[in-house]
Amino acid sequence: MGRARRSLQGHPNAPQWPRSGVSAWQGLAGCRPKRQFQKFLQLDKVDLVFTPAALEAASELALSRKTGARALRSIVEEALLEVMYDIPERTDVRRCIITEETIRAGRAPLLLTASEIERGVDETNYEELLRERGASA
Repeated sequence: MGRARRSLQGHPNAPQWPRSGVSAWQGLAGCRPKRQFQKFLQLDKVDLVFTPAALEAASELALSRKTGARALRSIVEEALLEVMYDIPERTDVRRCIITEETIRAGRAPLLLTASEIERGVDETNYEELLRERGASA
């Protein structure tokens, strides 16, 4: 435990690690790892989006690892490892959606092209696109 954290322990205004998954992410809403990766992908004109279920899954994993924001960073990094190398070569990709399956099962993030975004596909209705892609594959 870090010196600053030890010195704050027991202080009434000390930040507390939330007990549940949803509140864990809300407590870290401006989480730097998430923002850092969003800015990194914006360099390639790609929006990084997390579904609410993905945020909950990431916070639950972070709580289970008991390392706080460091665990969140590693969880997001694991989910994006392949994508960070692929996106610079994929000029057609405009949005990267991290789903619960991406966090829990290691499934690849959903990469959307400009035409798919124009059709209205986003983090709320991507399941239809996955069914279409599965049928055409």
